[in-house]
Amino acid sequence: MVSAQDFRDAFSQQWRADRRRKSAKLRDAYQDDKRWTAYMLGKKDDFLGTFFDRLARRLGQEMLRERQNLDVVYYTTKARNIGHKKRIRPARLNVIIEHENKEKVEEEMWKMLMWRAPLKVLVLYDWPPWRKTTTRRQNWLENKLTTLFDMRREVDTLWPEAAKTTYLFLVGRLPQRGALPVWWYCDSSNRKLRQVIP
Repeated sequence: MVSAQDFRDAFSQQWRADRRRKSAKLRDAYQDDKRWTAYMLGKKDDFLGTFFDRLARRLGQEMLRERQNLDVVYYTTKARNIGHKKRIRPARLNVIIEHENKEKVEEEMWKMLMWRAPLKVLVLYDWPPWRKTTTRRQNWLENKLTTLFDMRREVDTLWPEAAKTTYLFLVGRLPQRGALPVWWYCDSSNRKLRQVIP
């Protein structure tokens, strides 16, 4: 099983490694949503590889991408497959990961609420400071996190998840123009945003 702390630590280590090796390419990719999504979720042969593939290896997990409309799932081969022998259907998903570059994080949260896994991770991005030109954008992240926690509470009252299920929200924030994101997190145990990687 992968805990939220294990995931944050591995995420931090992998981000530092990628930033050290590929910072110029990462900065270019971050300026384009499609290229950034390719870096985070793409196929292994994409220009930068895929961050979540490398993170899975770091955590000792197998990875499936775009399975049942989920961006990424991690599992271990120790859990047997269910159903057809030629198709990978793990008996247990260890981590569900959803990634959203834009504002529609509720759609990603809804998908995570409908599936079972001990750890569910949503990666999202705050507006950069120079684009927070309206009150809505200034309060966007706080409002979105409130909505996500409310969604979980509502679904939990109708069909409770396992008590140990953890939601981890990783938030990329740009400190200045041309920089790479600085990562912050909060989880189901504490809504306060804390920095993952300086």
